[in-house]
Formats: sequence, structure tokens, C-alpha cells
Amino acid sequence: MKKGDLVRWKSSPFRHIGVSNVEDMVGTIIDGPTMFGFIERIYVLWNKYPKSIVIHHGEGLMRWVDCMDVEIISESR
Repeated sequence: MKKGDLVRWKSSPFRHIGVSNVEDMVGTIIDGPTMFGFIERIYVLWNKYPKSIVIHHGEGLMRWVDCMDVEIISESR
């Protein structure tokens, strides 16, 4: 995974709020991968995010996500 790649969720991390279909949530890798302890994460700009998720200060459609939770759908050049 590298900057500019397009990714999507492997499975829905939002099942607890009733969102099971995440196929239309496509993200662009903005930064990373970076190690957070023993977990490798990427900074992703998502095209949309569930509205019922509480947005914390400074967060919007850009979020750090675990590399193992997403899959690449298109690689950048």
C-alpha cells in the first residue's frame, strides 16, 4: 500500500450501528503506511462515512485505519 492507492473496507466495521454494506465507501491513501506500536496504519480520505458516527474534533472524512482492515482496489502509478 502506498500514497494514492484506492482502498475499501474488507468487512463492515460499522455493524454495531446497522451499516453492513460498505462497498460504496472508497478511500484514497493520503499518508502511510506507518507503524502505531505493532499495528501498521494508513491515513485515508474517504468519499463518505456513516452519519451516525460521532465526529471528534479534527476528524472528518480523513482517518487512520489499520492496513489489515482494508483492501486495495486500484494502485496509483
